[in-house]
This record gives sequence, structure tokens and C-alpha cells, in this order.
Amino acid sequence: MRCSDGQFYVVKFRNNPQHLRVLTNEMLATRLAERAGFAGAPDGSCRGGGMLVEHTTELSIQFGA
Repeated sequence: MRCSDGQFYVVKFRNNPQHLRVLTNEMLATRLAERAGFAGAPDGSCRGGGMLVEHTTELSIQFGA
């Protein structure tokens, strides 16, 4: 996703179908890797409003009936 600073970022959402634990696990693994001296992408968090999700069709998840 391109953000207001013009840069592209990988963004994951709390309501993803894999569950909230996936985000926590990824953040923990990233921080452990940093402490162990491995190179990697920095982690962080950001806020996006509901309007972003509502008006971006690529962010919609359709569940089977």
C-alpha cells in the first residue's frame, strides 16, 4: 500500500481471516530476529480509518457461505 509519505508498505489488518495472533507472532519474530542480529524489514504499526477499507475494494475479504 502506498502511504501519504509516498513509500510503499506491507500492511496487515487486525480483522484478517488468519486471526489477530498472526500479527502478534510476526511482530514477535521480527523483534527476536533483530536482537539476534539478523537483517530484516523494520516493523511498526499504523492506523487506517474505516473509510479506507470501505472505499478500497482490494481490502475486502469475501467468506464462503
